[in-house]
Amino acid sequence: MSSAVPSGSIVTYVGHWPHTELLGFGSVDGAISDVTNDLLANFQLYSKGVPKTSLFGGLLSSATGTGFDVTLQLEVDNGLGYGSRDDIINAVRSSVKTVLGDYPSSDSIPFVQIPGEKNPTATGEPGVTDTSACISGGGNDASGNFSIACWFKNLTTTGFASVGVLAVLAILGIGIFIFAFNRIPSVPSRA
Repeated sequence: MSSAVPSGSIVTYVGHWPHTELLGFGSVDGAISDVTNDLLANFQLYSKGVPKTSLFGGLLSSATGTGFDVTLQLEVDNGLGYGSRDDIINAVRSSVKTVLGDYPSSDSIPFVQIPGEKNPTATGEPGVTDTSACISGGGNDASGNFSIACWFKNLTTTGFASVGVLAVLAILGIGIFIFAFNRIPSVPSRA
């Protein structure tokens, strides 16, 4: 059982959210915004700063519909606090279900900063601890920054499905371009 989280605390939430938009072409940023708005309206959890996402801000998630990793800094702003971190996790799960139609496949609160403390305290739950690691399926390292090494690693180990879709689109575009130029009448040469 996790300990109480007083009002004014800032929790770090990490999770893998589904991407269930029609044909997978919805906005990840829009989904995160809708979830954070729901968290504020219904649970008095205020999103601080800019949420971090994997997959180039969710771009590949939109194309493949695979879901995305998200990190939020949430401030408890209800005046009473929460009885446990589990209550906050359940609030986020409820908002994700409401907005995206399904629950996160994984989530946790790895850090809590109680009012008056200078630094967040690790909770022992899994989270982003090794910033040299790569977030699965994207080009970001565990700290949320773009990394060529992570991009290439994920491209060669987990990205063949999305690369295949992009390659087919590129080949199709080149084929249409070549086909269109073969139909243009050529000018007779003067000899």
